[in-house]
Amino acid sequence: MIVKASAVYSVIGLSLAALLITCSSQAGDRKAAMAGSWYPGTKKALSAEVRGYLEEAGPVDVAGRPVGVVAPHAGYQWSGRAAGRAFRPLEGWKYKRVVLLGISHRYPLRGVSVDAFDNYITPLGKIPLDKEACDALLKGQLFSWEPRASLNEHSLEIELPFLQTVLGKFELIPVIVGDVSEGEIVQIVREVKRFVDGETLVVASSDFTHYGAAFGYLPFRQDARKNLEKLDRGAIDFIIGKDLPGFTGYIRKTGATICGRNAIAILIELMPENARGYLLDYYTSGGLTGDFSHSVSYAAIIFTVEEKTHVEKKTKEITEHTETIKNK
Repeated sequence: MIVKASAVYSVIGLSLAALLITCSSQAGDRKAAMAGSWYPGTKKALSAEVRGYLEEAGPVDVAGRPVGVVAPHAGYQWSGRAAGRAFRPLEGWKYKRVVLLGISHRYPLRGVSVDAFDNYITPLGKIPLDKEACDALLKGQLFSWEPRASLNEHSLEIELPFLQTVLGKFELIPVIVGDVSEGEIVQIVREVKRFVDGETLVVASSDFTHYGAAFGYLPFRQDARKNLEKLDRGAIDFIIGKDLPGFTGYIRKTGATICGRNAIAILIELMPENARGYLLDYYTSGGLTGDFSHSVSYAAIIFTVEEKTHVEKKTKEITEHTETIKNK
C-alpha cells in the first residue's frame, strides 16, 4: 500500500498538536534542570550561596523603584557576583509578577515561547506562573508554548533563586525569546506590555560578548581584555540609554555575540519613559581565569523610576557606584 507523504505529515502534525494540547492541559510543574550542576542542588547550600553573593554586593541602594534588570545566566561560579549586584537593590521591594525574558540555547526556536506549566520549581521552592497572563499571551500571533525550548534551558532557571531570595512571593511570566526580527520585537512588546504595570518587574537574562575560536568570534587578537570591555561597554551604553535602534545597530555593526540581545531589546522597549538605567557591575571570565583565548562577559544593569511617596524609598544615588565601576 502506498501512503502519500502529505497524509503522513498530516498525521504527524495532528499527533504533535494533540501531544502539545495534552501537555498544556496537564502541564504540571517545571522541575529544576540545573540544580546540582550550575548551582547547588540543596535548599541549604543554594540559599547560603545566593545570600553570599548578595552580601558580597554590598548596599547597592537605588534612587527609586527598580523596574528592570539585566542579569547574566552562567553557572554561579562565573556569574554569581554580577547576579548579586543586579538583584541586591530589589531587597525591600514587592512585586506582584516578574516578566522573565530568556533565550533558547538548545532548541531552534522561532518566535516566542511562553510556558504553560503551573509552577517553576527550584530547591528554594515553587514559583507559581501568572496563568491568566500566560494564557492571554499564548493567543498572540508570535507566541506559542514549546516545551522543548524550556525543559533543559538554563537562562530562566538560573535567575530564579536570586528572585526568590530577594522578593519572596511573586508570580512568574516566563518568556523564552527565539529568532525574531526587529519588527517582530515591536509586536512582542505590544503584547507583553499589557501585563507590565507598577507591580511588575522585568528581567532580561543575558551574558555579553562570547569571545574566542570556540564561539567563532575573534574580531581582535591583541589586547583582548581592553578590547572586550570597549566592545561590551559600547552595547551597555545603548542599553542604559534605552536606545533600541542604537543597540540593534551596534549589534549589526560589530557582530557582538550577546546571546540575550533579543531579550534585552524587548526589555528596553518595556521600560517606562522616565526609567533610568545604571551599570552596577561588569567583568569577564577571562579576567577571572587569566585566559582570554576563551572569554564570556557579564554585566549587571538596573533600571529605576522615581517613587517619592514609597515608605521604603531608597535615598542614596547610584551614580557614585556606577562611576566607581567605570573607573576600575
